[in-house]
Amino acid sequence: MRDVGNRIKSSGKWPLLIDPSGQAAVFLRYRDTNYICALNPENMKPETLRLGLLGALRYGKPLVIDMLEVDMYETVCDMVNQIRDGLIDQIMNKEILEESNYISLVKTTDPSEYQKSNFHHHRVESFVLIIVTKNKFPPENLTDITYPIRIVLPEPTGVL
Repeated sequence: MRDVGNRIKSSGKWPLLIDPSGQAAVFLRYRDTNYICALNPENMKPETLRLGLLGALRYGKPLVIDMLEVDMYETVCDMVNQIRDGLIDQIMNKEILEESNYISLVKTTDPSEYQKSNFHHHRVESFVLIIVTKNKFPPENLTDITYPIRIVLPEPTGVL
């Protein structure tokens, strides 16, 4: 996903993809992302979320949270905050990109690639949180704190 004109970056917000077709989520699932389905209880375990976030930061890739057609944002916030109180705020306001904040998520029992010496700031800077919803009208509190991007697909013409 390219940010033509740096509009998303200059907004200071993470993108919210509003895609009733669900095609954006399928596309992102099969790209080099850490994909979390908010409706999957296994994906929503705090440890799974922590490792998904750490991996996306460590390798400088997107963390995709797919809420499908359900308003799961508050649930996602609650689960992320189980990792560490206030963590969702650090993610949403991008303070998570500061070394002291992401390194504090690392446990001594984590694999060696997640230890402090293996994080490189130039990769961390490439981290992106992408929230995806199939809900045509996501809650206003979510659209206010994100950069909404509505995915519109052309209508099929029926002509081959």
